[in-house]
Amino acid sequence: MKFIPALWLAAALIVRAAEPAQPKVVLMDAETAAKEILTPDPFFDRLTTLDMSLRIGVELEPARRDEDMDLFKEFLRENVRNWTPAEKELVMPALKDAAGKIKTVYPKLMPAEWSFIKTTGREEGGATYTRGRHIILSQSTIGNLEEGKFQQFVRETIHETVHIYLRAHPEQKPALYKAI
Repeated sequence: MKFIPALWLAAALIVRAAEPAQPKVVLMDAETAAKEILTPDPFFDRLTTLDMSLRIGVELEPARRDEDMDLFKEFLRENVRNWTPAEKELVMPALKDAAGKIKTVYPKLMPAEWSFIKTTGREEGGATYTRGRHIILSQSTIGNLEEGKFQQFVRETIHETVHIYLRAHPEQKPALYKAI
């Protein structure tokens, strides 16, 4: 009879070990984030002079793409911000909620480390977006939490997590879309 409780304990430990751990949430400081947001990736290769001009808000010359790219990267760097203690406190419960939803629907989607960069939002019209493995949150997106738009923030975070996952695992797209 003592054997049965031991089996239950072993089974519970195996199931618990198979569950994905809570991700390590990284809310990057501005200095580190500025370096990360400028890491070379295909985004910069696809960016046209018109794209840069619209984001910066000044007219640029297509013939000067290298100089314009330097100007654009400086613009990105200038828009990265540090997280305030109040923002960190506001964001963490929403991220925990998003992680719970992800684990329920498609656990593979959850990264071991979940990385977030805060910006003014001027570089993308206030939109949430990704760069590499990072989710970029604008001040207005974070402000939505203060306005009680908790689930909107959670949905945006999950949406951007899907983008990061599918860039790394494009073969998983059919299975992921079937699950969601």
